[in-house]
Amino acid sequence: MTLPISTPSSTPAARPKRPVMLFIGLYALAYAVASGLDLWTTHLVLVAGGSEANVFVVSDQGYEASLSFAITIFGGAILVGAFAFGAAQAAAVAERWLAAPPRSFGHPYLNPFAPSVRDRAPLHLFAQSVAFAFLRVLAAGNNLMILSGGTGPIGWAVRRVGQMASPMIGFVVVMVPLFALLTLAAAPLCAWFVGRYLR
Repeated sequence: MTLPISTPSSTPAARPKRPVMLFIGLYALAYAVASGLDLWTTHLVLVAGGSEANVFVVSDQGYEASLSFAITIFGGAILVGAFAFGAAQAAAVAERWLAAPPRSFGHPYLNPFAPSVRDRAPLHLFAQSVAFAFLRVLAAGNNLMILSGGTGPIGWAVRRVGQMASPMIGFVVVMVPLFALLTLAAAPLCAWFVGRYLR
């Protein structure tokens, strides 16, 4: 009895390891650029006589640039970690959620790192980290609209709601739904990216 000789056509090729660290580095760079644009355009608006609507970086003395920078660094570390976890665990995401990513958000959970939700949580963290970078770009665009003599829709909405309640409520009521919408919008793109590059 003889055994057939293995050939490249009869032996499945080993799949190359995806450059996960490269993608994490690119995300960190993208977040840094988006945040830099937001901080820079915010500075330009303040110099021109505008005001900051983000209650987390405003004190009785006005806009706290050092606090804003510290929050950006701290938040960036958390977001890069979330992106890294999503990228590292992408292979665990179920095919049904990659096919319909927005539907996966209909199954909420408290701990995104629990093994029981590994079928969808990495995709969610991936989408949320990307969405936050998009949010910083939108904030920069809002600032540029103000600088051009127009009305920044995000700041306008925050202040309008804040006038009816409080600045904190105004900020949360506007920004949380906006972030949620951006996350849902980013989910299909992230699902495609996971299926194409991380599995």
